Amino acid sequence: MDIQNGLGPDGNILASGSNDNTIRLWNIATDECFNILHGHSARVRCISFSPDGKIFASASADESIKIWDINNGQCINTLTGHLKRVESISFSPDGKTLASCSYDCLIRLWDLNTSKCIKIFKGHIDHVYCVVFSPDGNMIVSVSRDKTIKLWNVFTGESIKSWEAHSHGV
Repeated sequence: MDIQNGLGPDGNILASGSNDNTIRLWNIATDECFNILHGHSARVRCISFSPDGKIFASASADESIKIWDINNGQCINTLTGHLKRVESISFSPDGKTLASCSYDCLIRLWDLNTSKCIKIFKGHIDHVYCVVFSPDGNMIVSVSRDKTIKLWNVFTGESIKSWEAHSHGV
């Protein structure tokens, strides 16, 4: 089973996504599942909490990203644009932008105020497995099945550096 989890910034809530297409919210202190969220039509690949802990995002094999309100468990928005499953997501340190990567070989940057894709990063030639913001929010790091690690400039969308680091996908 392939499950990706997210721990809320305050350490009190755990979100788990699963092959059953659901997200479960857990109270860490009581070990209780207090909400089961439905909305994706395929397995949930990744979950990421915003820095302030008010919302979280889920990435799915259904090619979508959903933004959820942590307080009421409602889906606030659905981001679409990837052409294959979305594998990983990462909030910028200020919580205003979301990065996503997909088996479509692309990285997308989303403005969470407008829910629009504001930049597409091209350069990987195979599935992109993971994407994460740098602590200052100026760069993104991605890893791919193409055996490379890439460092990207968030503002220009250009690859700053690339390393062929492994003999298999990273």
